[in-house]
Formats: sequence, structure tokens, C-alpha cells
Amino acid sequence: MPDQKEEQQETKEDLVPHFMPALGTLLALLEMKKKERLSEQEIIECRDNAACIMMQRQHVEEMKATMGVDVDPENVLADWQKRRIEYIESYWPSLVLCVLTKDEVTQKCCDLLKANEIEFELKERDEQLPAAITQYASYFNPYIGAEEKASLATHSNYLIVHSQPFKSADAIATTSAFLPIISELFDKGALAVSVESASVMHSKAAWQHFNEKHAEIPLETMICAYVQMPVTVDGAIMSVGMQHLGQPDYIVDNETLRSIKGRDPSIELSRIAFELFQTLAIYQLEECQPNSFLSGNTFSLNSESQRFKVCIEHCSFFRETDIRFNPFGMWRLSLK
Repeated sequence: MPDQKEEQQETKEDLVPHFMPALGTLLALLEMKKKERLSEQEIIECRDNAACIMMQRQHVEEMKATMGVDVDPENVLADWQKRRIEYIESYWPSLVLCVLTKDEVTQKCCDLLKANEIEFELKERDEQLPAAITQYASYFNPYIGAEEKASLATHSNYLIVHSQPFKSADAIATTSAFLPIISELFDKGALAVSVESASVMHSKAAWQHFNEKHAEIPLETMICAYVQMPVTVDGAIMSVGMQHLGQPDYIVDNETLRSIKGRDPSIELSRIAFELFQTLAIYQLEECQPNSFLSGNTFSLNSESQRFKVCIEHCSFFRETDIRFNPFGMWRLSLK
């Protein structure tokens, strides 16, 4: 027979905290009282001082089905950042596309979007639009060529397409459903599709490639399709668009990149940042257990490269009303 002490120990180790009221509710009330975002210290203090009872994990899991999932106390900084919009009146993200069309193609594209119950706005020709969106043309193969670029000037209309607003947990399901829709828009004759909520544009062939590859490598394809990286800002390099995957964006200071030991000076900082961002994004999405990457964790490209400290922070580069704003925050990389 099992030892009684061993059974008691196993039961004790399977106990987890259950906050009453919910930790997310307490953080929201504290922020509303403060009337501004909580600091890291305030978030931690709220968690540490909150009332909770210890319950068996199985019972807590059963309660989640009816009461919903609370903010994770073990990863409170990152999880509160990602789930804050569920508790505080905020601007929820959505995927926003710009679709250039012409003549009878316009109606075909409108009919396709209506058939899929997708919200859109029909706009008249804009002389400045082709130049505005091609400045964000990506370098994913096949790259947009001169002929395709020239065709944009022939547009007679454009459509602004909106997904439903989404929270972090629903982001991938919402935005991945648009990949086949984008391919169908091109099949109908659309001239171009840009991701306005990430300021990035791909060629028709690249979009078709993304749709074909999605079943094989879904997350990597989503990153390529919906995220612009790297983006150069004052003294730093960042990504834009990770909210489409329900994740924070990334940022690293130029000085940090210059300080990497053994860095080849001929390699551009943006190329190094791109490798860091993409590798970290794939690691967090594919290899990490859900909600297991803590603010303050370290990360390296391989066993021989330098380690970076990765900390969560608020997205401060766009206003909350900007469609590129990431309410799930940003991961800042710094040398450990």
C-alpha cells in the first residue's frame, strides 16, 4: 500500500491558488482606480496581496469551464499584458487589409466578402494609394515585380477589409481564416492586397505561396504573411503585427545589437534583428508550453551565441486608436 505521508505530499503538491475575486478582476479594478496603466511592481504586489484559496488542480480546471480562465499568477506580467483588454475597456485588435480592384473585379470581390460575411468598406480610386502601399512591399519571394507594381495604378476602387476584433486566444483562428480568402480575391482579379494593420504588402505569388504552405508550416507562414519585421525606429529595431498571432511584438536597441560579441560588422543590424525576432517568435509559438515564457526569461539563437534577457512592456510606438497598435505589448530584448 502507498505510504500515507506520500499520498498527503502528492495531494499537497497538486494544490493550486484560486483567486477570489479573480486576479484579472482585481488588476482591472486597481487600474481603473489609478486611471493609468499599472507598473510591474503594482501588478506583482496586487497578486501577492490578493486573497486566494488553495484548491486541487482538477477542481480549478473544472471551474474554468463555467467561470473562465483567470490571469495566470505564475506569469502575471506577461499574461496580464496579453489579456488586459478582456478586463479593461480597450481597443481590441483586428486584421485590416487593403484590396485594390478595378472595373468588374470590384463587384466580384465585394460579392466574395459578402458571401463570407466579412466586413468591408468600398472606396473610390486614390491616386496616392499605389505609391503608399508599395513602400511597404516585402522581400518575401516572389518579390513584387515592376509589371505587378505598375498594374496598381490602373485600380478604380479599393476595399478596406476588417476581421472581427479578437482577443489573444482567438487571434490565430481569426486571422488564419483570411489566407484562403486573400487567394480567392486574387483569383477574382484583385490587383493587390496589403496588411494595413502591419504596414506590409506582398506580391500575388507570395500570398498564394503563404496559403499553400499554411497547412504544412502554419505558424511560420502566419508570421511571414502578417508581421512586418524588422522595422527601424529611433535607436531601435522592432516588429509590427504580432497581434495577428495573439502575441506581443519585439524590440531591441541598436546599441544592444552592436554589442553582440563576434558580430560580423558587415552584417546589417536589421538582418540580425530579423533573425532574433523570427527565431524567438517561432520558439514561443511552437516549442513553449502555453503561457510558460516569463518576463525576464533569457533566450539565445544557439548554445554558442550570447543570451538575451526578454522582458514584457507596453506598446508605446502607436496610439491605442492606431490599427497597428499591439494591445498584447512588446518583448524587449537586452543583453544579459
